[in-house]
Amino acid sequence: MTVDLAKLSTSSRYSITASTDQILADLDQLEQIDKFAEEKRKFYGLIQVAAWTATAIGLIGGLVLFDTGTTLIPLVITASALALVTALWARSSLKPFAKLDLPDYRYLVLRKMLQMLSRDAGLLRDFTVHLNFVQPAEATKVFPHPYRPNWRVRVYYDTWLILRGKLLDGSRFKLTLTERSVDHCGRNINNKERTKPRTKGLEIRLKVTCPQDRYQTLANFEQVPPQIKLSPGIQLRYFRIMGNTIRLRLSITAWTPLRLMAAEELKRKLQTLTNNQALRQALGSVAPEDTQQVNRLYQGVTLAFLNVYQLLNLVRVTSKQAS
Repeated sequence: MTVDLAKLSTSSRYSITASTDQILADLDQLEQIDKFAEEKRKFYGLIQVAAWTATAIGLIGGLVLFDTGTTLIPLVITASALALVTALWARSSLKPFAKLDLPDYRYLVLRKMLQMLSRDAGLLRDFTVHLNFVQPAEATKVFPHPYRPNWRVRVYYDTWLILRGKLLDGSRFKLTLTERSVDHCGRNINNKERTKPRTKGLEIRLKVTCPQDRYQTLANFEQVPPQIKLSPGIQLRYFRIMGNTIRLRLSITAWTPLRLMAAEELKRKLQTLTNNQALRQALGSVAPEDTQQVNRLYQGVTLAFLNVYQLLNLVRVTSKQAS
């Protein structure tokens, strides 16, 4: 077991250089920790809601019964005090599991990517993983709004995955996933502070460094790079060949970053609170597993690697013809 639970609960990060099997085993453990934390948060959250509700009812009931002089007043006060203590206990018990309730899609996407890459790199070959589960606490940069006086723009770059490895042909790659968002902050006409968050999508950066002796004609494609094939919703931001290095940058536009996910999820839940069943569902985790989001990101990463593979195959063919 290589997952340090104490370190994970304080830093919310996972870093390792190990084989595919070892990392996949760690990801399974991370999933178990996440599910356990989710259940505990639900459990203590329900206790906290019930205890605070009982405390409020007890206080209101005590005030109502105070003028009657009934002997039930001490009982009501005692019950309210016990409910208050229970609420505070549940609140303190909830805190240790807050950082262990991980955003599911991050380790799920990494698992699918490793299973894909293991076919091209081998199960025994090592990968280096830096996986971050916490959203950025501060903006990456802040500057004045371009056309609104006394407003400012806060830009957030959340680089939550860096994956390095070596393929069977000797090529080394570095994959980086970054969520981008901005906040427009200022005061409205009523002099009230306003914040307008906007998503800028998710950026996929892939850098592949090829062995010079195996891909001798790669430099011939610097001026005329091949056509990049993409699917709807994924845009090409950058593609360049420099020497024996290929750089590719894609963007998924329809993407909600982690720092905006809680607000989007809250809006969705408020729209579905029409009956008791919906209420019980709304008491779940803030950012539950989103299969569609995982598949969308996995598709983007797969397309990035496929386009590089097609280019390398073309280079091998031209290298054989040249020789």
